[in-house]
Amino acid sequence: MKYIFCFLLLSSQWLLGQNDTILSFDEYIGYVKEFHPLAKQAQLKIEQGKAEVRKARGAFDPKLESAYQEKDFKKIDYYDILDIKLKIPTWFGIDLTAGFEKNSGQFLNRERNVPDEGLFNAGATVDVFGLWINKRITTLKKAKIVREQRGFEYQLLLNEVIFDAANAYFTWKNAYDNRQLYENFTETAKIRFNGVKSSVSAGDKAPIDSIEAKIAVQNRLIAFKQAEIDYMKARLDMETYLWTEDEVPLQTQDQVVPENTLRTSTNNVFQLPSSNIQLQQFIDNHPKLALLDRKSRSLTIERRLKVRELLPKFKVKYNFISPDADDFERYNTDEFKAGFTFSYPLFLRKERAALKLNSLKQESIGFETQATTLQINNKLNALVNNVRIYKEQLQLIEDAVVNYQTLLKAEERKFGVGESSLFLINSREQKLIDAQLKQNSVTFKLNATKAKLFNSLGVN
Repeated sequence: MKYIFCFLLLSSQWLLGQNDTILSFDEYIGYVKEFHPLAKQAQLKIEQGKAEVRKARGAFDPKLESAYQEKDFKKIDYYDILDIKLKIPTWFGIDLTAGFEKNSGQFLNRERNVPDEGLFNAGATVDVFGLWINKRITTLKKAKIVREQRGFEYQLLLNEVIFDAANAYFTWKNAYDNRQLYENFTETAKIRFNGVKSSVSAGDKAPIDSIEAKIAVQNRLIAFKQAEIDYMKARLDMETYLWTEDEVPLQTQDQVVPENTLRTSTNNVFQLPSSNIQLQQFIDNHPKLALLDRKSRSLTIERRLKVRELLPKFKVKYNFISPDADDFERYNTDEFKAGFTFSYPLFLRKERAALKLNSLKQESIGFETQATTLQINNKLNALVNNVRIYKEQLQLIEDAVVNYQTLLKAEERKFGVGESSLFLINSREQKLIDAQLKQNSVTFKLNATKAKLFNSLGVN
């Protein structure tokens, strides 16, 4: 809400005719991270991870079951059967159970005979070969890994949104600087044209000079109009990343302009590695590699279950029974229900194939990790070098701009004393314009490369 309040306040200032208002890069990225729909969509990854764990924990929820059957035919009470059970799964392969039976009827199966007040039972079912690893334990452990995976996916998605938004801002900034550049030189050309026209009227200059000065104005205006078109397009692209808390797109006013100190802001927003050691730490902790690691861990947990499935399925069940659930003294170890189930596939083709597939998946992830590590390493090193080169190139072009400005001023002084011509001034000025456009272009490339490096690091 604080951002919305700021925008409303700024709008009121603009209506009162205030000066241009700067939309800083920090504030802009803050808007994107907090309110952009894709950023909110990325946040859903975290919620999905939590839901996966909650779903897996459901396998350990107590379960209450009840069944009732009754048959009456030709006024004969065949049977009346009530069976209530409570099952409590535990972390190990043990299910605690409790139940109550109350049965009656003339044709009741003899094994269902219970006292008139009913029969209580309590005991456990033990999966002998699944005490330490079973399907529900495996599912929960894998769900916790999935939750971590969703966190890394969130990082990558949000990072991608920030990267696209940053490029839109840099393009807007570049278009704004180019427009301002042509606007300033257009005004300079107009002033020069008016001066030359006055000199022609006074007889100090030849009429051809006014034509050349007018052509310079026209060329500057043509370039300025094109720069204005580019600026409007860039501003509209930038606005696609501005949203309110209520998911309403924001539109900036004409007075909103990008900041001048963008180099400092990008350093604040993009925490880039400052040494090879720090760069290696970023590579080691990269979300893409972390995702592959979590996939490998999940397969390792799954493999333990596959190995356990090579063993027989052997479950033992034992229940105490008593007609009175409150009187523990009446429980008799000689009164019980017990049994076991045993099964074992003779060929184990399904189980052995599942284990083999697991091994192949692990091997595939190993190859993918090697390739991804090399790819990330090469890409990051290349981008780090590009940032360094663009910084050096920017320093050179900035020095060149200063030199071109010096030459232009000198040529203008010579023109003032009649030792130069408009052609030479326009030529010097065009060189300066080209140099400043190149400066703007290199600045854009430097900022875009910083954003790409930040994006390739996978952090936010």
